[in-house]
Amino acid sequence: MNVPSWLTRNRIMYEGNLGFNNLKIAMGFDTRYRTNYKGNNYSPLLGQFFYQDSTTVKYKLPDIAAFVHFRINSFRAFLRAENLNTFRSLAAPDGSTSYGFTNSNFAAPDYPYAGLIIRFGIFWGFVN
Repeated sequence: MNVPSWLTRNRIMYEGNLGFNNLKIAMGFDTRYRTNYKGNNYSPLLGQFFYQDSTTVKYKLPDIAAFVHFRINSFRAFLRAENLNTFRSLAAPDGSTSYGFTNSNFAAPDYPYAGLIIRFGIFWGFVN
């Protein structure tokens, strides 16, 4: 079975009310990192993974996500930005610089993770 030597998941966060009695807030960063390993390959045609032991799946940078979750009485909302590690600035030959979220890690050989993903949601209950 192909598995990395080690994997770590960490969260740095604050949870509290910032001095407001009705506010409950949680904000911080999630990180995830694993060592390089000879991972299974993926076939999009069959929609499944299969065994291989010739190509190493490399991790360029740890996966980083930032989040904010809050609640005020019956109103709840969250905002989460995932894969912040994919940010890259590119210098063109003419001296201009372009920016993008294109520096993705790979889940399997030739199968990259998505770039920047922003998730948000709200819930508001009107019943007491």
